[in-house]
Amino acid sequence: IGVTGVQTCALPIYGGSLFSFDLNNSSFTKIADMNPAPTAGIFPSGKFTASGSSLYGITGGDYTSKYNVDFPIIPASIFKINRDGTGYTKLFDFKSVLNDSNARCNGNSLIIADQIMYGMATYGGNGMGCIFKLNTDGTGYVDLHDFNIMDAGGGPKGSLILLGGNLYGMTTGHIFKIDTNGSNFQNIYDFQSTSALGSLVVSGTALYGVLAGGGIDNNGSIFKFDTSNNSYTDMHDFDGVNDANPTCTLSLVGNTLYGTTSAYLFYTEMPDPNDIDTWYNVTTDRKSTR
Repeated sequence: IGVTGVQTCALPIYGGSLFSFDLNNSSFTKIADMNPAPTAGIFPSGKFTASGSSLYGITGGDYTSKYNVDFPIIPASIFKINRDGTGYTKLFDFKSVLNDSNARCNGNSLIIADQIMYGMATYGGNGMGCIFKLNTDGTGYVDLHDFNIMDAGGGPKGSLILLGGNLYGMTTGHIFKIDTNGSNFQNIYDFQSTSALGSLVVSGTALYGVLAGGGIDNNGSIFKFDTSNNSYTDMHDFDGVNDANPTCTLSLVGNTLYGTTSAYLFYTEMPDPNDIDTWYNVTTDRKSTR
């Protein structure tokens, strides 16, 4: 899914678009415009989930009306589209659910098992996000769990994974699991005030992820959580010189994890982005002290 500008009225409306890119012939196709009209959503940001001949996704929703003055603030929605770009259908609109009328989904994606979709909203539920499920035809929406400050914090920005009949995921400060029917929610690990971003990746009984902070010098780390014995292992600490602050979802290819970092500067106050000399002085000064 990519984001582009779309104009649908006298004022510019930036709702995003859906596109495809064919690797066989290097052809790019915009397959749908996203806008605040009743037939579409706005600001898709997660990845597609494929099931059969259809692709399923989530629109993020709108935070503010500054880009769409003529429209009310728009909550997230769930849609499907055929792989050939036809048949766009909005399956579910969070405004149809009383407690989730302000839901936002920031980079969240769906997982599908046995014709049921599972996902998370970053905001919604009681205001701190929720876990939900619904059928692939858009019916049967169930709010499985509303996050709150007492169990696992809130504001999940990643996606769920399914392992051994349980759903696992992260909020910024915790790893949690929950049964697919919404029972037995458990906060299974606390990151101790360190930010976890992205989603977990699974290999066997182990979950892998990254922390934007934590580790040596608080530059971030790669971790492993083994679900067989609930053991946590710090696999790697970023040094703040060559790299720091990973905010990605790791990719597992064979026995190798791949990911990205967002910065390599140690300082909490970032240099002026318009002053290249500031960046040069900070990075060279920092490297010379290690």
